[in-house]
Amino acid sequence: MNRWILMLLLVLFGGCLVAGHSSIEFRTIPLIDDDASTNVIELTDLNFDAMVNGSSDWMINLHSEWCPACQEMKPVWSRLGLKSQGHGYRVGKVDVTAEKVLLYRFQVTKLPTVVFISKDYGTMYEYQGARTVNTMHHFAIKGWRRATPLSGCSSPVSRCGRLMGALLTGPKRIQNAFVSTRKDFNEQSHASLHAAMDPWWISVYLGIPIRKRYIYSTSSIDEE
Repeated sequence: MNRWILMLLLVLFGGCLVAGHSSIEFRTIPLIDDDASTNVIELTDLNFDAMVNGSSDWMINLHSEWCPACQEMKPVWSRLGLKSQGHGYRVGKVDVTAEKVLLYRFQVTKLPTVVFISKDYGTMYEYQGARTVNTMHHFAIKGWRRATPLSGCSSPVSRCGRLMGALLTGPKRIQNAFVSTRKDFNEQSHASLHAAMDPWWISVYLGIPIRKRYIYSTSSIDEE
């Protein structure tokens, strides 16, 4: 009997605690994942050589959306982008699932892979330390000087790597240029056809005078 009374008292006491704390507001801190606000630049097959051109140092994260470890690192990489501001290096990322040419140029064998590319043209270093903001920031500032550089075709920014990139992205650039040219041509052709079908021009061609001037609208045709 005493046991049941004790259990009842414990339940009532727990209910009082919950009721007393029900007004407390619990807030969660969202993970930062806005590239524009975190200073993280999306690098692609087509813009890589224009962006990573030897004018600044780079920390680059080679990742994939299906990789669980890459997803865990995403907020850390966003905070590194914020921390890099004013420290002389830029932060980028490459989705190797979408960017097949960069996947080949970087010779990625594991995900995520973090590399540092110095302003010294053609020099790249693979980061192999802890995946924390401070350690990666320190590596980008001066830690890379004690690492072993990757050169030759192992580096996407070497002469060999740049040439490989130009050859592999050539077909994609030609395709994009063709699609853009065809789109412009179709738009110009449509505009010319629309002008040619104007009733005034048709009447002139057929020799039929018309006394109406049409104002085109999505809703009606008005007579002046």
